[in-house]
Amino acid sequence: MAVTIGTSATAGATYYPPQRKTFYANGYFWAFYSDGTNLVYRTSSDGLSWSSATTVRACAHGEDFSVRYFPDYNSAYVYYAYADGGATVYFCRGQILVNIINWGTEYVVESDRIEDYPDVCVGSDGAVYVGFSDLLYTGRYRWVVNRNVNNDGSGSWYSYGLIATQTSRCHGQLLMLTNSRIFTAFCSEGAIILYGRLWDGVGWVATETCVSDLDDHRSWQMVAEGDDVHLAYMDTTDASLGSKRYRLRDYSEATPWQAIETITSGTTYNYGLTLAIDESNGYLYCFWLAGNNLYYAERTTSWQSVQTWITGEHDLKFISINACQKVNANDKIGVIWTKGELSPYSVRYDLLDLAPPSPPAAGILAQIM
Repeated sequence: MAVTIGTSATAGATYYPPQRKTFYANGYFWAFYSDGTNLVYRTSSDGLSWSSATTVRACAHGEDFSVRYFPDYNSAYVYYAYADGGATVYFCRGQILVNIINWGTEYVVESDRIEDYPDVCVGSDGAVYVGFSDLLYTGRYRWVVNRNVNNDGSGSWYSYGLIATQTSRCHGQLLMLTNSRIFTAFCSEGAIILYGRLWDGVGWVATETCVSDLDDHRSWQMVAEGDDVHLAYMDTTDASLGSKRYRLRDYSEATPWQAIETITSGTTYNYGLTLAIDESNGYLYCFWLAGNNLYYAERTTSWQSVQTWITGEHDLKFISINACQKVNANDKIGVIWTKGELSPYSVRYDLLDLAPPSPPAAGILAQIM
């Protein structure tokens, strides 16, 4: 059952899909959002009853931060990156203590020009990466990733500009792979090409084209499975109808990007998307908003039919949906979104339960038979 976990003065409380806003750790779902003034989080053990909001730092909009959790490296730590369009990008690591986070020192990643839309990632070796849109000079932007070998963010950060200069700001996402490898994808606002680059553990490999029919810089998201990358996005074909596509980057192949698959086509599902994976079987779950409803589709060996998940969610805000990266041990995926046309906006949350219903008790079964 969808519940309102808090309110916000900004419609962008949970922006953007390339960034992450929720995860599952230590027996709790963690939901992060901007309340219009601060970055806050709440926790819940069941997705229904939520803690009061805990303030992390000043943050006026959801696009200004990304929060990530990497249990494959260390299940005790959580990380955020922050940049609000000023001259400075920040990074901080926190330690999970039951259902609160003890934050460490907030470090400056870069302080130079205008920096926006950060994302954060940790390698399997513990090195940390923060990506962001960087104003190179007037009217020219690029996607930059800074690297630090110290997992807590102390010490030196090394900067890598990963895309030729663009005329508008860049959005990107970072993924943890195996053996110290990292994958990042990025695009500029208004562009139809989504680029990618692999950090092979030593340096950045040449730029590659992930897809060349991207409809919107805010309507795509990736998840990793080992060294493979799963990408879901809204494409330019029937864009007004919200066609959704999927593409696999198979690390083992000489030409890694495989054939594009259709999730939906010629429908009215036209508001953003977010992607989660069940690592136990490789199944994918793509969620999106449309009109009054939330929808999802499951990919086993291929994409299955679209399911209407939650109805009656009127006044959904554009591209404000975000899901946990992974299915948790209880076969549930947490999903967060923003609802409303006027402030205060509602921050909403629900769990998609993938577990089959329990069989009836023996006595009840005997009565039925």
